[in-house]
Amino acid sequence: MTLTLTDHERTVAVTAGSVLTVRLPENPGTGYRWTMDTAAGLEAAGDRFEGAGGIGSSGTRELQFRASRVGSFDLRMKHWREWEGERSVDRRFAVKIKVT
Repeated sequence: MTLTLTDHERTVAVTAGSVLTVRLPENPGTGYRWTMDTAAGLEAAGDRFEGAGGIGSSGTRELQFRASRVGSFDLRMKHWREWEGERSVDRRFAVKIKVT
């Protein structure tokens, strides 16, 4: 299953062992990056950036998570400049994952 910004605050159901992909717009040249706030119950399975062109161009951050056990878990992410702290957060992404 692939999630994007349009899935913010949704609840999704997946089966145990499946991989969940989150694709979010990002321009790391500005210093802003997507990072996990919490992903308890989910295992990180991948992280890559797909640039749209040359140096400094925007693109898509793709993060993958494995739903390794049954339960209900919150996946929360924030788009920020880590060195500037919480005051720099300009976007958030959150979904509830129900694993059966």
